[in-house]
Amino acid sequence: MDRFYEKIPCSTSNLGAGYDVFGLSLELFLEIEARFGQRKVTNLPIQLENSLLNIESKVHKILSIKRPKNLTWTLNSNIPIGKGLGSSASLIVGILKIVSSAHSIRLSDQELISLASSIEGHPDNVSPTILGGLTISFTDSDGNFKAIKTSIKEFPKSVVFVPDFSLQTRRARQVVPSEVKLSDAVKNISQTNIILESLYSKRYDIMQYAIHDKLHENYRANLIPGYTQVKDKIMNDGAYFASLSGAGPSIFAFVPEDFDPEGAVYKWLEFGVRAKCYFLNVYLK
Repeated sequence: MDRFYEKIPCSTSNLGAGYDVFGLSLELFLEIEARFGQRKVTNLPIQLENSLLNIESKVHKILSIKRPKNLTWTLNSNIPIGKGLGSSASLIVGILKIVSSAHSIRLSDQELISLASSIEGHPDNVSPTILGGLTISFTDSDGNFKAIKTSIKEFPKSVVFVPDFSLQTRRARQVVPSEVKLSDAVKNISQTNIILESLYSKRYDIMQYAIHDKLHENYRANLIPGYTQVKDKIMNDGAYFASLSGAGPSIFAFVPEDFDPEGAVYKWLEFGVRAKCYFLNVYLK
């Protein structure tokens, strides 16, 4: 019986000012397997099963191949769903890799990024999931999704605070305005460059000047109880950098080795939110 297996990392995106551009791969994984034999999905709640089968259908359609009737899917994932850690992007990439392998279709990384992004709707989580490390996503002159992987090999310690509620990406995108002031765009451009310089030069102390996104965080903060106060607590407790993880509601932070997350967890409790804390390494691939 043919067996196809992929282990796919999660990701955080935006890093504050790098809205829809920056993506960072993290060592929290989804494992997905497909076997030819019987048509079924194992070990999944119905909502996730429906999501998997819907994505599988889209993948077969986008690859212009017939959907087999005898494929058994098994999925084990440690990636929280609806928390801003790219769970849907990881699932799309995993299914796309397996289906293309099962049909002996060779896809380059850029082809994978383009196809997966067309299903996901944006490339900022898809790109680091495929390339690893810190990625910069963009569209070329023909409107095709593309990405480059930065040459940064070392990153400070990272931590993700994951609250006990979910936030749909669609809802989080709806509150972001379609037009912004020129001065706000300029501020974001400067902050994205500060982030890159900080990581390249390992001058992590200058990241504190890049935590004031003007394009999306202020609008999404209204959907997340206590977000501003918890982010402030994380920074006051010594973090180098903190921002929404993707569309939220989780908070991502770069921190020194001796960082204690307990204060931020208790701060969120003041707003009725219980949060788990994940210390994660960057997945370089």
